[in-house]
Amino acid sequence: MIVCSWNVRGLREGLKRRRITNLIKNENVEILALQETKLESVDNNFCPRLWGGDNVGWCCGSSVGRSGGLLTMWDKNKGDFILSFQGQGYMGVLLEWGREKKKYVILNVYAPCGLNGKKRLWVDILVAKQSVAAEFWCVLGDFNSIRGPEERQRGSGSMFYPGVSEDSMWFNIFLQRLGLSDLPLFGRKFTWVQPNGGCMSRLDRIMVSFNWLEEWGDTNLWALSRDVSDHCPIIL
Repeated sequence: MIVCSWNVRGLREGLKRRRITNLIKNENVEILALQETKLESVDNNFCPRLWGGDNVGWCCGSSVGRSGGLLTMWDKNKGDFILSFQGQGYMGVLLEWGREKKKYVILNVYAPCGLNGKKRLWVDILVAKQSVAAEFWCVLGDFNSIRGPEERQRGSGSMFYPGVSEDSMWFNIFLQRLGLSDLPLFGRKFTWVQPNGGCMSRLDRIMVSFNWLEEWGDTNLWALSRDVSDHCPIIL
């Protein structure tokens, strides 16, 4: 299974939409999670055009005005939609995948910048993981957090313990409780670059349950080139 996540910083521009269509085609993407679509809704023609064909299912989380917005798409020839669930900053879909109809949750995340908002989001995700029954889990998106100073080109220390901020400390606690594999990143060290190049961070992740790795064998996470967004697409 080939999964891609990308904070696109808006889907209103034709150039970005064409870039996504080409990405799906060139990388044989089967599941795509987009953050910051900045779209309040999508119609029945939008996703097939973006996907490059009619064999697409989708679930959309609306933006607030022109801020935020989530969109998850998948190859509906391989995955059947069962249900969706969402809250502030996340949207999950439960799919039955492949001939064996195994249940997969794909949980698309766009985290707020403030720590209090992140803490609420992390609790909501942990509750959702306990509430939705599925064999396999994938939590992916823009978490707006780093695990430690090595994931940021220029960062600050903290009084909690050297080199790790309060935000990173709580993020690591969340990831430990989530119990998924936080895969190492290949291709690039950082997934986000400040427009002036002054700061680079690894804000984007794809995390999967450990049985996912057993099911799909050799699984690697790659950061692709950055062009039409300040975030890189990442692909599993």
